[in-house]
Amino acid sequence: MIRLSWLLALAAMQTTPSVVTVDQVDTMPRVVRWPGLKGLDSLRRQPGPASVTVQIVVDEAGAPMTGGFLGIRSSRPGPGLFHLAERMVQTAKFTPAKTRGHPVAVLLHLNLDLLKGEYRIFPRPIAETAYLGSMVDEPPKLIGGKPLVYPDSLRLRGVQGDVGLRLIVDEQGHPERESITIIQPADPGLNAAALTFMTTAVFSPGRNKKGPVRCLVVIPVGFHLMRGS
Repeated sequence: MIRLSWLLALAAMQTTPSVVTVDQVDTMPRVVRWPGLKGLDSLRRQPGPASVTVQIVVDEAGAPMTGGFLGIRSSRPGPGLFHLAERMVQTAKFTPAKTRGHPVAVLLHLNLDLLKGEYRIFPRPIAETAYLGSMVDEPPKLIGGKPLVYPDSLRLRGVQGDVGLRLIVDEQGHPERESITIIQPADPGLNAAALTFMTTAVFSPGRNKKGPVRCLVVIPVGFHLMRGS
């Protein structure tokens, strides 16, 4: 007979190699390749600056890590500038940060001027920092919320898939709704079910020695039909 299995796991950003903050490195990373962006004419036609502050994770080889991007502040409303900034950052290349002469993965905050193609790396963590699960003593853990619902119409048709979500868990253990982003889509109906589930989820917050902290996590939500008795 067909048995339904709902898979939900914290992954990816909680099991990454050790990541440090920029104030813990001896050698700061430098940009060695900063790509341009296409389609800036529409930005230039709009009044005002086009700048953003973002958080990224750069690995030991100097490459931005997938899933580590977080938009923090934007000079214009909506997510448009963040989407452009993420495209730019993901194709950039950095020299590795180093601690005691050894390359390390580092969490960075950057201010980007998209029109001028200029950037600035903050020399220390900012107030809006969202730590990775691997950076805290206790990463967030799912402890409650409404059940995950596998849509009947999709289940009966055998539609399966995994939806990858990226979100911030705040100091009280609640997902910050505006941060919930699909980074690995599946069927649109599964995407919607995963988003609905995550908006009501409850976590134990991430903690370091000073107490609860905001954490950036990547969560795969799986919808699978399994054969078995």
